[in-house]
Amino acid sequence: MRNLFVLLLLVATCVNAQVPFSLVLEPVTMSSVPATHSFALAKSGSKWLIIGGRTNGLHGFSTNDNFPVEYANNDVIVIDTTTWTWRSSTLNVFPYAVAGPLRSNNMQYVQSGDYLYIAGGFGWDSTANGYRTFPTLSAVHIDSMISAVWNQTSIVSHIRQITDTNVRVCGGEMIQINGDCYLVGGHDFNGRYSDPPIPTFTQKYNHHIRKFSITDDGTNLGIANISYITDTTHFHRRDYNLGPMIYPDGAHGFTIYSGVFRKDADLPLYYPITWHPQSGADTTITFQQFQNNYTCGLLPIYDSVHHSMYTVFFGGMSAYYFEDTTQQMRYDSLVPFINDITTVVRDASGNWIQITMPVTMPGLLGTNMKFVTSGNHYYDNGVLNIRELNGATVIGYLYGGIESLGWHRPAYNASHDTIYRVKLIPDQQALQVGTVNANQALQVYPNPTTDVLYVSVTADVSVIEIVDNKGRVVFQRRASGVNTVERIAVQQLPSGNYMLRLRSDKKSMTVSFIKSGK
Repeated sequence: MRNLFVLLLLVATCVNAQVPFSLVLEPVTMSSVPATHSFALAKSGSKWLIIGGRTNGLHGFSTNDNFPVEYANNDVIVIDTTTWTWRSSTLNVFPYAVAGPLRSNNMQYVQSGDYLYIAGGFGWDSTANGYRTFPTLSAVHIDSMISAVWNQTSIVSHIRQITDTNVRVCGGEMIQINGDCYLVGGHDFNGRYSDPPIPTFTQKYNHHIRKFSITDDGTNLGIANISYITDTTHFHRRDYNLGPMIYPDGAHGFTIYSGVFRKDADLPLYYPITWHPQSGADTTITFQQFQNNYTCGLLPIYDSVHHSMYTVFFGGMSAYYFEDTTQQMRYDSLVPFINDITTVVRDASGNWIQITMPVTMPGLLGTNMKFVTSGNHYYDNGVLNIRELNGATVIGYLYGGIESLGWHRPAYNASHDTIYRVKLIPDQQALQVGTVNANQALQVYPNPTTDVLYVSVTADVSVIEIVDNKGRVVFQRRASGVNTVERIAVQQLPSGNYMLRLRSDKKSMTVSFIKSGK
């Protein structure tokens, strides 16, 4: 069993040149950092601005213990990363109608120019005397708000709001590309949450990517040029991870990773959706992201020479997790808290693979945690440029989120109160020789297949396994070695989606394939 207590130093090594970097996590020494999660965040210079979220742990699952009002974050928080000190100002200075959306959780937000724009969010509406998803867009002047909080002056004049039902969403994500905002997925949830569902709430998934522009002259705030991309099947997801993407052609897009819940079961959706500014949304059914299914810390990295994207996921909740005692991937339909750190690779040819890193989170952390960038080694869309790093470099921090003392609810869990410094060490040899290619280490064909699966292996792995969609290992054998092609008969398997897993020690690589009928 992995140690669930905080480690002073955590180091990850690269896996067979598939991930051309190492990671180091170090806890920041800071007294009484505010513990919160599911908030909106902006930064200016050395300071972070935090608004909204919750100060307790995961929401309850009955009508009398979910989203208690007293645990809504009622403060605007500013953290100075130079001195590692913080200050706050209460939202009680605002009328209920203004403060409600700012106390909400799981809102969508973007930092654009001088402003932090916050859309939607779920929480207690004092004016309506009930829980709801707010139809509110808030504009927060970042520098003015930070200054007011830090100097303990009035914060009232630094927030403006409008009401627009187009932003009545929670649990989605918002990203800005070339001046346009994209509000993706999520849902409109109103009432008291309960499990199993009883008639105490209404829920409507947002099956759209909503594209619009925010008009703001400093006084007048508005939404213009709104359009919709609708998909009632693939966009039916919330509480996922959304990461900026750089394509091999240099275009800036984004990827929607995993999320919950499937229409047919209370389980995650495993496949990603990519969005390109010219070709639009593309669903990648043949790749399955089995780990890090819920919102967690996310670090996007781009290699401009080999045109590969690496997206690192820090912990969270997941239907699959790596078990140290058996050195195997396990399936759990209850979607437990996990401590896995993984990297999803998308290479220049569009091949995908997910790699389990040897390093883990220092406990069952990561759920609703934020990765906050640091330094000047980023593209303007927030993707790290790995080619600018020459050695160990502090590239950001992990802040907030939920910490659990057990894998499953109702184990005790709470907001996390430690900030972790994240260092990245590039593997210059791997970057130089050009072996970073998702298709090189693990190639599966034909896909889909009816009777025979060929697996091309260039990585050093010891075991090959096939896992069905219930997490059961239905095939296992030792690998023949490096630079081999394995032939596996699969005609006896029922039709459906499967995961092919290659592992050795604590290293694990997975790729999905489809077994079709004849």
